Amino acid sequence: MCEKIVAISLVVLLAGCQLHSSEPSGSVRVSGDYKAVADCFYLKIRNEGFWRVEHMDSQQMTEVIMGNAQYTAGTIRFQQVDSQTTEATLMIPHPGKFSPKIQECSGSLLPS
Repeated sequence: MCEKIVAISLVVLLAGCQLHSSEPSGSVRVSGDYKAVADCFYLKIRNEGFWRVEHMDSQQMTEVIMGNAQYTAGTIRFQQVDSQTTEATLMIPHPGKFSPKIQECSGSLLPS
């Protein structure tokens, strides 16, 4: 049994501690500014585990990442489609758990 745990740990270590796929597991399109929608979503889930936010303004994108500096368990990317539309791409296990929370943030706008 101990040998299996060591083998699995070695595979995870050699995989760069990336525990999720980089392939999308779902997407949600909502109205609102991408930053405001991402911030709204983060406020809803921040107490559910290890989450962090990375704003990439030059790419008009924000990523909400499940994990810490050593590993990533999943990512939700919020990208501006146009001035009133955001697309959230989920690369995370169980995307159905997070989609409703993203939809609750539909219509979020940045304060003026």
